[in-house]
Amino acid sequence: MPPRPSSGRRLLRQLPDSLTLANRFLIAFVVTWTVSCDDGATAPEPPNRPPELVDLVPAQTLAAGDTAIVDASRYFRDPDGDALVFTSTLSNADAVTATTAAASVTLVAVSAGDAAVSITATDPGGLSAEQRFDVTVRPSDRDLLAALYEATGGSGWTNSDNWLTGDALGDWYGVNTDARGRVVRLDLTENNLTGALPAELGSLSNLETLSLVGNYLIGPIPPELGNLSTLDSLMLAGAGLSGAIPPELGGLSDLRVLWLSYNALTGAIPAELGRLVKLNHLWLDSNQLTGAIPAELGNLSKLEVLSLAVTAYEETTEEGTTLISGLSGAIPPELGNLSSLHCFICTRTRLRVRSRRSWAAFPNWRCSRWP
Repeated sequence: MPPRPSSGRRLLRQLPDSLTLANRFLIAFVVTWTVSCDDGATAPEPPNRPPELVDLVPAQTLAAGDTAIVDASRYFRDPDGDALVFTSTLSNADAVTATTAAASVTLVAVSAGDAAVSITATDPGGLSAEQRFDVTVRPSDRDLLAALYEATGGSGWTNSDNWLTGDALGDWYGVNTDARGRVVRLDLTENNLTGALPAELGSLSNLETLSLVGNYLIGPIPPELGNLSTLDSLMLAGAGLSGAIPPELGGLSDLRVLWLSYNALTGAIPAELGRLVKLNHLWLDSNQLTGAIPAELGNLSKLEVLSLAVTAYEETTEEGTTLISGLSGAIPPELGNLSSLHCFICTRTRLRVRSRRSWAAFPNWRCSRWP
């Protein structure tokens, strides 16, 4: 509403004569305008603003059968203070389902696979904001053990009590679980396992001990075992395995025992094993390894036992020539850094010490055996 002229003229007549004419007009205008606003005029409402993202929803990794709840209110806000309504959609209902109640988005992992979940926040005026996050569903520990059973002739195992039943996994022969039912120990020593180890074994993400000693397996050590970040002991001695030692085993940062003796493993000792800084025992004896000892093994400051014995072997060429192969070359002086090492076994190898003087680099070895 514009100011009323009559009110302004009355106000001018009431102002003191000492004010200048310009000041008198300014005061009259301001007061008159204020009065007119008080008579019913209101300031225009600010425009509605859309919801805003506060943070990104992190990617989720679930095991089949797991449930997770995402609180959408942590990731959106309305700059005008309006209440938001949340909805969700997803790209693959075969892998995961998503239901929304108020600000809670409940995810239920159905089966192994990947899905993209979108959350939309909408204000009362219809304006919205959206963000998407990925969900990965890995097989459950039950599914992974079932894969091991099928791949290694489970029906012919010496003992397979409760395997593939609905019983708790901790009741399956050779399996120990934690309070949440996750597999932490798998010990099938001398249990007549046959066939090749499946890659799925590397997805038992809470596994701390794996022992398959004394079985009749074939094929290589799956490189996927390098994914078992919580593994403390890997014991595969006398299991019938062949092929190279996977360098991926160097990623087992918690490993303390690596026992691969009495197999048919070939190739060089991976330098990556020098990254196993918690390792106490390294048993690689009675294989068909070749090449030199990698100097990186000198980084294993906690190593107490190193066995490389019986790695020299005879092989016959097509021409009928017999060659002696196996680990060879000088023992790297870096092994002198192993202050905890007290047992180094290397009988029946082609290894050597550079000179008698170099023996002084290994003052702590008390159980050394030489060719």
